[in-house]
Amino acid sequence: MFNPDSPMEQVQCPIGLQMVRPSQIASAFDIKPAVLNYLQEKYPLWQPEQGVCINCVQVALEGLMQE
Repeated sequence: MFNPDSPMEQVQCPIGLQMVRPSQIASAFDIKPAVLNYLQEKYPLWQPEQGVCINCVQVALEGLMQE
């Protein structure tokens, strides 16, 4: 049976490239529009439908707040 939080089940974040549990990937629907726009500007090859790990969302939010 598939368990998304199993340490054996990991996916790669398309931005940070680190391996994370699937439950740590935020979909474009979960990300605030300002953060989503920031990510798209910083990573033009990234497609929102790929999702992004929550660590990268946090880094993007911090970068957005600094600007």
